[in-house]
Amino acid sequence: MAADSQDLPLIVTEADGRSSIHRIFQGGELFVHSAPAPGRDRPNEDSAAAVAWGGTQGVLAVADGLGGQPSANQASGLLVRALGAMELAEGAPRGALGPLLERTLQEVNRSILDLGVGAGTTLAMVEFSHEGLCSYHVGDSIVTLLDREGLVKLDTIAHSPVGYAQRAGFLTELEALRHPDRHVISNMVGSESMQVERSGLVLWEPGDTLLIASDGLTDNLFSEELVDILLAAAPRVAGPALVQLAEERMARGCDSIPGKPDDLTVILYRRD
Repeated sequence: MAADSQDLPLIVTEADGRSSIHRIFQGGELFVHSAPAPGRDRPNEDSAAAVAWGGTQGVLAVADGLGGQPSANQASGLLVRALGAMELAEGAPRGALGPLLERTLQEVNRSILDLGVGAGTTLAMVEFSHEGLCSYHVGDSIVTLLDREGLVKLDTIAHSPVGYAQRAGFLTELEALRHPDRHVISNMVGSESMQVERSGLVLWEPGDTLLIASDGLTDNLFSEELVDILLAAAPRVAGPALVQLAEERMARGCDSIPGKPDDLTVILYRRD
């Protein structure tokens, strides 16, 4: 993983070990953590990026390279490095960042396909300004935005058979967490059929909390647990608490959820 640097853009990617970063970022508090699956002798296949423009605009992203596929960490790393390399022209009009992101994602998709090894990655990303944010979503990594009361303002749907079944009410959250096909996804970066699901503009207020995470978090915690921890403390405290609980579940599980060891990447961001 790139060392914590005060230079922007900040890129967090391809960790051999575990790394956590906490800082003030674009008018809010940012926590980023990424670590490989415990007990597995392979590199971290998750990557993350935080990229800034001006004083209030930015991009936050998590990419989870498809486990079991060749060059999974290379695919997720290609994606976040491309985000960090984007150049927004000085004085670019409002709204110019969205088309630039979409072009970049299409170029990365082609680059991963050109590897010719079947590599792929998920993407969970937001572009934000002082006014609000838009999410970009491919696969089963998540974007969730909560207000200070814990009400959900944005929550992506996992692009997977189990994710769609849960959202439609055919599976409970517990049934989805226990489902043997939970790891199967129906959309990825690195596919001829990639579809980027983009939200509309979601307005936000000071105190709103953004969570972006790979399935190393969501396969080991209930959504109610996520909300309780996020509301209880600032990102510098809530972030490590999420990581600790997820890693405890990976090691031992609990009465209802069998622990699922996996790479774990979490971004928390709270507007000041």
